Amino acid sequence: MATLLSTEKALQYARSAESQKDWQTAFDLYKGVLSQFPKNRRAQAGLKGLKSKAVKSLLQHAKDAQAKQNWSKSQAHLALAFRMAPEVPEIGTALAQLHLQNGAPSEALETVETLLSNRPDHDEALLISGIALRDLGRFQEAKRVFEDMTETADSLTNLAILARAKGDQDTEYDLTQKAVKLAPQSPTVHWNFANAQTYEAGNLHVSQMLELVDAYAPNDTNAAPLRMALFKAFDDLGDSAVAFSHLKDAKRLAQSATPYDFKKDALRYALSKNIFANIQLPAPTDAPKGPIFVTGLPRSGTTLVERIVSQDPRTTACGELSVVERAASGLLQRFIDREISAITPQILQDLRSEILEDMAKHAPTGQIIVDKMPLNFRWIGYICAALPEARIIHLNRDPMAVAWSLYRHLFAGLENGFSNSMEDIARFMVLHRELMTFWKGVCPAQVLDINYADLIAHPKDTTQRMAEFTGLTWTEDWLHPETANSHALTASAAQVRKPIYQGSDEGWRRYEAQLAPLKQMLISAGFLSPR
Repeated sequence: MATLLSTEKALQYARSAESQKDWQTAFDLYKGVLSQFPKNRRAQAGLKGLKSKAVKSLLQHAKDAQAKQNWSKSQAHLALAFRMAPEVPEIGTALAQLHLQNGAPSEALETVETLLSNRPDHDEALLISGIALRDLGRFQEAKRVFEDMTETADSLTNLAILARAKGDQDTEYDLTQKAVKLAPQSPTVHWNFANAQTYEAGNLHVSQMLELVDAYAPNDTNAAPLRMALFKAFDDLGDSAVAFSHLKDAKRLAQSATPYDFKKDALRYALSKNIFANIQLPAPTDAPKGPIFVTGLPRSGTTLVERIVSQDPRTTACGELSVVERAASGLLQRFIDREISAITPQILQDLRSEILEDMAKHAPTGQIIVDKMPLNFRWIGYICAALPEARIIHLNRDPMAVAWSLYRHLFAGLENGFSNSMEDIARFMVLHRELMTFWKGVCPAQVLDINYADLIAHPKDTTQRMAEFTGLTWTEDWLHPETANSHALTASAAQVRKPIYQGSDEGWRRYEAQLAPLKQMLISAGFLSPR
């Protein structure tokens, strides 16, 4: 009778929760009854009725949250919808895509594996699986997934990305050319093909892209990658005026698609400073125990330094991980929501566990992880507080060179939205400078500043400083990062496979006239002298 009463109560509570649109409680209660009594018809009927109402509601809430860029809330709605309806592939792929966007490839892989157990030939799920494996550093597994898929522009493009990451430029070219033939109307496919070649006069791909771009309305943000491809082509051809006009249009369209909220960043940085203003951090422990973080502005040389440091066989180069960003931003959000008002030892322990457990998914046990996510400079205090064994190499580069490099590239991710306008680049560089001044006062022993120009001009002395700081073993290999075996998935993939060379800081001078407003902004911000 007690079991019957508890079942009756569970069903009663489930119906009550359902009437209040507390979908998760209702779902858990119905599932709880069915786990004990699989043939309970009322629970079966209740669950079926719940799914028909709740899934539709959850998907709408997820869509609304995405429109407001509330990714965590959207993810929660999609996750519950997928629990209720794992047989619906569109829900699973939407959730997995969101996991990838939020820098959680393990969760994305777990989601699509559930989906693929029912639909092993689902191409979108397979594609997401390959991307997740790639982001986890499991490159051979990713390659097999892409090769086993139905051949599409997407599968070829992702195989090309893997080829580029390991320096196989001929294969990259062949694959992207084939992708263009399969999807000749895709701006992104043309952009990838443009990045796989160096243009010479008479290249028919240029006229093909010019004809395609004319079909787009002036404010159609979908054309941004195509404009970037045309910038690349005319830059190679030496026509700076035409090249810059395409670049300017591409960045305008990208800014329209993903507006940058400067005030949001400024407020979050100010809050981090307030949190760590009077905190006593644990004393740094001896290196090398890792992990090693390579930070700085994007395009400041982080990929090069990662390849140099990873010449020590005890390290694993993991590329740009979102592990710290997810953990630290989650903690910061708890302050914003007034859930907590101070960092306690338990909070630090939880932060440490979250970071280390997530990082362990990206490297063999015992290896020292090298994470080169540039924007981790935002979280240096959090890293030092949670990981006293960590070491942070921070890159500085010539302001005009790094600003131009930011402007001439099209970056994925909302966090890089600042790179789409000259004004936002200059303002973000000020935020970076001010925050780094603060962090170096909070945890100076765990941060090593490296000037990119010194690294290029004096590679032996500079790399030996890095080795001593990190506790790694310096060898002559540190002078030859082009020989490193690690994959490079960033815009620097081709550049870092060349020997260390000088001159890269002068590339902006070809566009000096067009960049005069940017230069003036950097002068006003104190980065450059007015001479």
